[in-house]
Amino acid sequence: MSSIMTSRQAAELDHALERNGWTAEDVKKLSEGERLRLVLDYLHGRARIVYENQENKVVVTRPKIYLRCVSGGEALEIDKTKGKKTLARSGKIFKAGVDLDFENWGLDKSGKPFGKMPVRIYEIVASGMFMQIFGWIFGTCLEDGANAEKRKHFIEEYRENLRKICMKNDEQIINFVQKFPDKLCKKYATFFLREDEDTGNFFVVDVYVHSDGGLSVDVARFEDDSVWSAGHRHRIVVPPQLTKTL
Repeated sequence: MSSIMTSRQAAELDHALERNGWTAEDVKKLSEGERLRLVLDYLHGRARIVYENQENKVVVTRPKIYLRCVSGGEALEIDKTKGKKTLARSGKIFKAGVDLDFENWGLDKSGKPFGKMPVRIYEIVASGMFMQIFGWIFGTCLEDGANAEKRKHFIEEYRENLRKICMKNDEQIINFVQKFPDKLCKKYATFFLREDEDTGNFFVVDVYVHSDGGLSVDVARFEDDSVWSAGHRHRIVVPPQLTKTL
């Protein structure tokens, strides 16, 4: 098993720990249980440190965990795409139905070509809105029941982060469905985030596996306040630019 740090990094960490008042006993305690996972949550913005009382006791509070990585270390890669295929015109693949809102909302249009792209699959383990589920990947914690104004502000504040976890064109979603059918959530939804580059609006593509194995594809607005149940173990597929194995 290869080391997670180079000898230089290990020396830098040792120096930093000493500089900040750590002892060998502190390092031993840090490696026990899930303490390192708590530190990782803090580093990636999924938790915050609160000083308690006058004794400066540190309490790490963890927000709700919305996702669990189910692809692990498996290398999953979407093929190079030309961007010409659209979901609205993919009835041969989605024989159980294609949502008419792809056309109604002006989303039936080709995208830009894109090279091969790795992806990671997550399972939804806490019920939430799209903004909470996808936002959790890059460390945001939109509160339950956030009103329309707060949801609008969320999109504007985190637009660049959202773009990094979007599928780049419809054809990438089609390619994933054809290449990795066994990775789709069975009998429930697998979600993909997309952006309409002409309007700047985000939307979520929902690929649904029916009991007979047939596929349908629907579309929803990203800012929708519907809560998706964790009990169904829906899945999401995202590129890993901002993701970590959790």
